[in-house]
Amino acid sequence: MTDGLSGLDGCGITDIAICGMGGELIADILSAAPFVKDKGIRLILQPMTRAAHLRRFLAREGFAVIDECVTEAAGKCYFCLCAEYTGESYTLSRPEAELGQKNIQRIGSDACFLALLEDKLRASKKRLLGYERAGRSDADEEAYFSALMALKEISL
Repeated sequence: MTDGLSGLDGCGITDIAICGMGGELIADILSAAPFVKDKGIRLILQPMTRAAHLRRFLAREGFAVIDECVTEAAGKCYFCLCAEYTGESYTLSRPEAELGQKNIQRIGSDACFLALLEDKLRASKKRLLGYERAGRSDADEEAYFSALMALKEISL
């Protein structure tokens, strides 16, 4: 029995699945195991929460998301990512971090993706209304909301 991935370096692992945890914890587990940056290792990751945090970590650390999907279990929608180390870091826009580049590229009528998009829209609108009530504005939040609305239009 090991903690996270400790003790697994040099075991010939080619695939690692980390599922059912928050994106922050998954990122912490990967950070503590430098051997995951071996180009022969594929990561299968399913964050229950904070998927954007995990995507930003992967981008910053040089992991390419090879594929991604949205899936449903027990009436809730979740992201599942497949990633491999390339060594090339990159940045993500806020919508890309929140919803996934691959999901956005294939935007269509997927019910789970659309449900998650609607959730992000509601949360952003609520934040904007809060700023408005406080007599303030937030240009970044406004740009994010506009980008989400544009994605919604594309999906219709």
